Amino acid sequence: MVGQAKGSVGFLDNLRDFFLYDDLWRWRAIGWTIAIAGAFGSAQLVFAGASPDDAVFGMGMVVAFSAIGWVGWYCSFRPQQSVGPSLSRRNMLLQLLTGLAGASLGVILLRFQIRTSERILERAAADPVEPENIDEANGLLARARGAQVRISMQTLEKTGRRFVLASRQNPSAWNVALGFLAYRSSINPKAPAGPAHKGEPLVQTAYDYHRVRGTEAPRFSVTGVVATPSAAQLDYIGEDLNRNQAKGFAYIFAEGGSMAIDGMHLRHVILLGVHVEYFGGPLQLEDVYFLNCDFKMDLGRNTQDLALAMLEPSPATTFSAA
Repeated sequence: MVGQAKGSVGFLDNLRDFFLYDDLWRWRAIGWTIAIAGAFGSAQLVFAGASPDDAVFGMGMVVAFSAIGWVGWYCSFRPQQSVGPSLSRRNMLLQLLTGLAGASLGVILLRFQIRTSERILERAAADPVEPENIDEANGLLARARGAQVRISMQTLEKTGRRFVLASRQNPSAWNVALGFLAYRSSINPKAPAGPAHKGEPLVQTAYDYHRVRGTEAPRFSVTGVVATPSAAQLDYIGEDLNRNQAKGFAYIFAEGGSMAIDGMHLRHVILLGVHVEYFGGPLQLEDVYFLNCDFKMDLGRNTQDLALAMLEPSPATTFSAA
């Protein structure tokens, strides 16, 4: 019982010394923890293709386990010695600056990855009909989408347009163009929430769409109440199923599943994770959001024009094809 009491006191004394007095070992622990976590996060981002969120989570786990290991070793195995108070403002400032340097390193590495991705796209788009450039752009867009690397809208529009236009000479470039649309959709800003209900009476709305045979239907929801001329619409061109309603909903949400949009009129519609099919028929889009969608489109004039419209910086797409 006596030995256990002494051991317990020694552990707690070392724990106190580590956090309050022993700047040398605390500095070493902080420095090595930052170095290991930074190296791990960099490897995850650059070599493993992890998303920034996954890399940050992994770095947090490394920091947590490293801190526990350092404190456990110091308190359990370090020889007892007298440690006098030596905590200074200079040491506190150095520790703070070290932490900020570690965080800055992560930001720098992420920006480096983004800039590298943009340069690869720009180099490939310089000759978008070349098969090697087509393969390189396709692979980079797939990796960037999986890792959630946010390429600038300006670079995306400029390079994407070149592949869309190049598909008129080399149809293989069209697959890259669809890859640009899928990536653009994956980084689109969040959709608007729409006005809130404020004691409005019951509002009913009707909508219709082309179902894709053999696939699941999207799940629909609505938000906000507005006057009918400003209400959301999802039906066939020339048909307004809600024309006799005094009020309608501000936005229609379609989530998951598949939808064919040939011959459709979509206004204030938000597509979330929808597989979208378009084969070049008549189409009217007004304030339509594509969020994390993928696309199946035949190569043609109308589909190319739609792709160009979707690559524009605006988060919502407005487009018309006869």
